Amino acid sequence: MPRYFFNIRTDRETLLDEEGISFASSEHAVKEARLAAKEMAAEAVLREEAVDGTGIDVLDEDGNLIASVLLANMLKI
Repeated sequence: MPRYFFNIRTDRETLLDEEGISFASSEHAVKEARLAAKEMAAEAVLREEAVDGTGIDVLDEDGNLIASVLLANMLKI
């Protein structure tokens, strides 16, 4: 199975995922990134922190950007 990497991006820095996770397809990787972003957004709201600009970049094994998932897009108010 292909390996995908979830880099966490903020306004100040990017935290690189050096291990990655295997998924059957890029669609599965993006779905998992969206779930993770929802959890991260909920935690930020509980801590009364802003989520502006924070997101998860999903990259494939070759370093190609597959998707960018913004935490702010996961919030429904």
